[in-house]
Amino acid sequence: MDFNSKKIEKRQIVKEQQEKERIAYLNTIPLDFLREYIKNREDNPPQEEAEEQKPKIDEVTILDGIPFKPYEEFHIPVSECIQFHSKALPENRVMSNHYDCIITFKGVEFYSLEQMFLGLTYSDSPDVLKRIMKATSGVAAKKICREKYPDKRDWDFEEKRYRIIALCHLFKYMSVKEYRDRLRETYPQTLVECPNGKDYHFGMVQNLETNVFEGNNCSGRTTMIVRDMMKEKEDAEIAHNEALMGHEFSEAEKEEVREALYGDIRYQFEHDKQVIKDSKPLLTFIEKEGIPKVKKRRPKPIKVPDIDRETKCLVMDFDFTVFDTSADDAYRKCEGKKDMEKAFEMISQYRLYDGWQDVFEWTKKHGVKIAVLSGASANLIESAFKHFKLPCETVIGYQPYIEKPNPILGNMLMERLNIRESQIILVGDSCEDDKQARGCQFRFVGATWSENSHKDYFAERGIQTVSNPKELIAIMEEAGWKTHRR
Repeated sequence: MDFNSKKIEKRQIVKEQQEKERIAYLNTIPLDFLREYIKNREDNPPQEEAEEQKPKIDEVTILDGIPFKPYEEFHIPVSECIQFHSKALPENRVMSNHYDCIITFKGVEFYSLEQMFLGLTYSDSPDVLKRIMKATSGVAAKKICREKYPDKRDWDFEEKRYRIIALCHLFKYMSVKEYRDRLRETYPQTLVECPNGKDYHFGMVQNLETNVFEGNNCSGRTTMIVRDMMKEKEDAEIAHNEALMGHEFSEAEKEEVREALYGDIRYQFEHDKQVIKDSKPLLTFIEKEGIPKVKKRRPKPIKVPDIDRETKCLVMDFDFTVFDTSADDAYRKCEGKKDMEKAFEMISQYRLYDGWQDVFEWTKKHGVKIAVLSGASANLIESAFKHFKLPCETVIGYQPYIEKPNPILGNMLMERLNIRESQIILVGDSCEDDKQARGCQFRFVGATWSENSHKDYFAERGIQTVSNPKELIAIMEEAGWKTHRR
């Protein structure tokens, strides 16, 4: 058992102990008291708390007089946008607010957009500001602000932070080459910040039932505003200079024109009255205290490998898809304390469903990779595949705080194999597997050969199913995988 598994097991033991203590406490309460309490609740149900009123901000002005509606609601299908966050695919991670980079603003270097945003926004407390500027990551800086300002909401603060987030995206664009290069590649697609599935005003939440992003998408919209604004300015400036010189510029010449343009834009915004007002507390602090010294190496750009567009991958669930694992139910799937050592001992009692051997032989012959995406322990899955001498390229197992279904798990899989959505077929026996596939835009096939299979769910939604693993061979052949060679 590796270090991570021990940590997970220890965390589970703590949870179980807390639950025991809670039950023990409830057992000390007299039954008559509980009956009276329940009766009072039924006779006088608690009043629902009034929904928190959002600040009445209909529209603010950002950047160069651009109108922006912070609380406008959007519903964007997953297939019609590019999503970014700190655990997104490598090529989109550069757009995350937490991406390590150096952003220069009025001679001050920030180590992420998040640090710049928080330093300019929460600048009324010198002590907090000092800690923000010493933070070694955007996550650490955000944690400091949440401790000090758990729920800061007022008109001036709200209006200011929308101006600042747009300003931060603009200066990140001018400071970080890989960021602006990626933004140019995304034009004119819709960008969505989806921060790990959390409900978050600046981003959006992915509804796995409808496969639609829902929310305000403030960060995504301000990113697009900067992208579109800068593209328009760059294209106009390049066209103007090409007309003056009488020839089409090379990429190197275009970059020179852009760099000169960025100098003008920097000067314009660094001397803007509103920007001077918003940044004055931070700059006054730095002038007085100096820039805190931080022991941190200068960040380097993420190296995005060339995507392998040829490889295909059959991804499968583990329990009751590849194996009948009911032999370890008493140890792994029971309520209360789980005995993983006993569960590992029961691997030899697992039953491999008929037909899988034919599938594995076919995938080996045609160079199709095999992967597992499951909520079970990765060590357990790898041990089972090793015991039955089955091929497996990679395993995405249980992840603390990231429960299946979650698109982040799919991103982890694609990053490890260096492939993308269209190269994957996922097969599983449950609705969670279907939601996992749809959330990642994988093709999904429902497995109906086990008693635990969600057959009714698949039938209601018209999901393609197979009653024997061997039927997957025909599906892979139909998808054109037969001719593939490693």
